[in-house]
Amino acid sequence: MASLPLHRFPAVHTTSIDEAVELFGRMTTPARFERIDRARRFAWRGNHLSLGAIELSAHAYGAAFGARTESVQGIFTTAFPLADVSSVGIDAGSELPVVRDESTWFASPDRPGGFRVGTGYRALQLTVRQADMEAALASLVGDGTPRPLRLEPALSLRSGAGAWLARLVRFAVEEADRPESPFASPLVRARFADTVLYGIVTSHPHDRSALLARSRTAEPKHVRDAAEYLEAHAADPVRLGDLASITGVGVRALQLGFQRHRGCSPMEFLQERRLQRARATLLAGTTDTITRVAVDCGFAHVGRFSALYRARFGESPSETRARQAR
Repeated sequence: MASLPLHRFPAVHTTSIDEAVELFGRMTTPARFERIDRARRFAWRGNHLSLGAIELSAHAYGAAFGARTESVQGIFTTAFPLADVSSVGIDAGSELPVVRDESTWFASPDRPGGFRVGTGYRALQLTVRQADMEAALASLVGDGTPRPLRLEPALSLRSGAGAWLARLVRFAVEEADRPESPFASPLVRARFADTVLYGIVTSHPHDRSALLARSRTAEPKHVRDAAEYLEAHAADPVRLGDLASITGVGVRALQLGFQRHRGCSPMEFLQERRLQRARATLLAGTTDTITRVAVDCGFAHVGRFSALYRARFGESPSETRARQAR
């Protein structure tokens, strides 16, 4: 087979269809394989890169075959063909053409699906964990219902979400193949994954698009509730899990909601409130010690408090007090 993208991340190389079925089930979702081209030897080679909430992979097949599953489990996935070989995606019995630079399909969790690929098929594949996709949407709309999100299965590669998503995936794959790849950084991987997640839920149609349109400009209730709680309890010990329980959404949804609407994480928001409270206390001329001020404002370690305070305000707590006294 010809060279595949993501060559630095080999994952699969087999000519056994039984082994392929077992590997496919572990890597994506359990499926039944069916040989179509029996005149040629079956072969599958795949490379794979994890970027946190998303997975990128490149696949090449020998003989044509098909795969079907009764229910895609826990993932959304789509493919971007690299060769002019006929293939189709299957969503609940409907067949959608997968054509290089023309069209592809999005498979959603908890739905029957599959695909048929021709001999010599090669493609890039994007896989997104269901929990992370739904958390991204919940961070925008506050919709924590257990109903699985369903994406519109047809995806054009000529324009719109499909076109930019294909460009983004190709860029990531090309960069990942470089020795000095930025994706060596966990921070870059996480931010890239967020770009993909938010891009999909905000620009590709799905069964909650109307809800998203209504709440696009409004800050979700769970973000407002969390911010109000942190304001009122800034001096108290606060755990992210407890905050998520209080607001009725998952931790991931809460983090994404704060990042989008407040430009920080919930804990960063809390830290800022505590620092502002400490500064206001010092500027008010309190006679309490710096340690007492730190503890009363929610900081357990005075050394850590002093370092954060200086980084935020450009002076130490004692300098603020001395300046106020003058």
